[in-house]
Amino acid sequence: MRIAAVSDIHSPRYFSEFKEALLVCERPDLFLLAGDMVDAGNVNEYRNISNAITELFGDELPIVACFGNDENGASIRDMKDIVRERIVFLDGDTTVIHYNGRKIGILGVPMLNVARAPKDSTLEDIFEKKIDNLTRNLGDLSKTCDQSIFLLHYSPLSAETYPEDFSWWVSRTFSEAKPELVIHGHIHWATKSETRIRNTRVFNVAYPSTRKITELLF
Repeated sequence: MRIAAVSDIHSPRYFSEFKEALLVCERPDLFLLAGDMVDAGNVNEYRNISNAITELFGDELPIVACFGNDENGASIRDMKDIVRERIVFLDGDTTVIHYNGRKIGILGVPMLNVARAPKDSTLEDIFEKKIDNLTRNLGDLSKTCDQSIFLLHYSPLSAETYPEDFSWWVSRTFSEAKPELVIHGHIHWATKSETRIRNTRVFNVAYPSTRKITELLF
């Protein structure tokens, strides 16, 4: 499977560069969007993102996305309405892609939303619930799919300088089921875009850092 992935286009800021990068991208089997594809408040720009991919690669190419910090709040509902069924948004839930007899499971990590938590919840309570939900969903994917992908906006590593370890909450999520691939964005200034932690490949696909659509074989 050929995967194309990108994040942090912050359309319209990098939209013209995004369209140019698409032109030199080999046709993928799956397109992943790791958040902040539009700037805050510019929800209608998601239509331009969706159309740019579809016009070049057709409407049968699966596109799966998670949300970034610029796409939080009420705008999430609006973005889903704009792209309809063309893009599958994952906000703590999963989807399965069938490819050449394989089942590829994708888990989209939600942004931490303190406002949605019960009033008496502590930050620790909120994180514990998030970890439990992700661990359960990732475990379910590992049981039913041949391979799995962890899609999120923020870096899952313990620091943004790319040490060879995951942050504490991701490590707990991965304690039982370890995905083969992690795709994230957000780090605009990274000098390293790929690392491997044990058997998991990790890619930072933030466009301001890579200046391209990240392409990989999976």
